[in-house]
Amino acid sequence: MNKSEILRKASFEEIKGIKVLRLKGKPYEMGYQHGYLLADKTDLMINRTLLATAAYVAAQTGSDLDKAEKTLWMGQKAAEPFLPQEFKEEMRGIADGVKDAGIEVTLEQILLWNTNYDQWCIYCHPDYWQGDNQNDNQITNKIENSEGSQQNVITLAGGGCSSFCAWGEWAGGDGKLIFGKNEDNFNMPKQLANRILVVASPDDGIGHAFLTYPGMIGLDGGINADGFAMMTQLNSMQYESMKGCGIAIFTRLLLTHARTVEDAIRIFQNYPRCAGIAYHVADAKAKKKQ
Repeated sequence: MNKSEILRKASFEEIKGIKVLRLKGKPYEMGYQHGYLLADKTDLMINRTLLATAAYVAAQTGSDLDKAEKTLWMGQKAAEPFLPQEFKEEMRGIADGVKDAGIEVTLEQILLWNTNYDQWCIYCHPDYWQGDNQNDNQITNKIENSEGSQQNVITLAGGGCSSFCAWGEWAGGDGKLIFGKNEDNFNMPKQLANRILVVASPDDGIGHAFLTYPGMIGLDGGINADGFAMMTQLNSMQYESMKGCGIAIFTRLLLTHARTVEDAIRIFQNYPRCAGIAYHVADAKAKKKQ
């Protein structure tokens, strides 16, 4: 494998304040390009941001840092068997690219980093929310216990994600699809300053664009060249598990392989999901959403 040829197909530049990473090739090649070009930034995510997530999980769940770190690693191991081969190859490429750029990062660390958002959704979702205005955001419900008497149960209401899609003259955009989502979430140390726009051109699949962070193969939404768009919304459930495909995995599966809403539904039927996430998808050509 000629690594200089692989790198020649990619670029990283800042355009009007937006960091843009262009990737092209097979999954491993795109991963290698990502890892090599963003090696120093990936190192920062692994050794600063990921540790901050563990600290936040510890605070939100009432555990110590050591237990929180073990919990995150357990989550990664539970998710790994469900990781599609194409994205495992891409993550392996990221790890190799970072190493070849002179920074020591392991594949296991890259795998863990790529479960970060899913684990944040499980352990740091509104059930654990402890905002400054706690009393203003609590809802008291009366439930009947097994002995027939009533007791108060307090649920803390927190913020979540939001997204929308619209088309037609009334929505502007000359009748074209307008698709949007808030992206003010997940602000761990050093993250927002290093958020990047990836423009991917896979050998096998549809060209697409999405936001993410160095070392992470996807985040929570994007668009592809066939007019398909998708975003996510936090939809916490009582029972959640890391045994399945996460937010970034479904983002990339959909953007790489879905042209229609029906394609998206088939992908969801073929891959188990983890965490509590609702997916919002839209087909600009058919003017259809789900």
